[in-house]
Amino acid sequence: PTQAALDAEAGRWLRRFEALSARLNRPLVLSEAGFVNYAGTLKAPYTWPSQAGVSVATATGDRHQAMGYRALLSTFGRSPAVTRIYWWKWFSDSDSREEGPVGYWPRNKPAGKELRAACRVR
Repeated sequence: PTQAALDAEAGRWLRRFEALSARLNRPLVLSEAGFVNYAGTLKAPYTWPSQAGVSVATATGDRHQAMGYRALLSTFGRSPAVTRIYWWKWFSDSDSREEGPVGYWPRNKPAGKELRAACRVR
């Protein structure tokens, strides 16, 4: 998909959740947001590559992971109804090698740059 298509789809979901938030008079909290770093992540961000039949050794999808972050941040990240976004997965140990290049952790990847840029704006 294109970035514009992802942004539009994220915007459609956001409008649905904003309506619910307004109706219930409650803020929106994304309790777990993130995208695995593999080429299929935009279709199923919750699926580990091996579950999708993709080799973890060759599945890196920096561009796709960054596109997912960009779409979420440009919609949900700018909504006044959204009070918090908790990112999955950011390790407290910055030297962790638990996931390797394929995983949710956006550190030192293009998705991490998207996150840093969005935090600077807010």
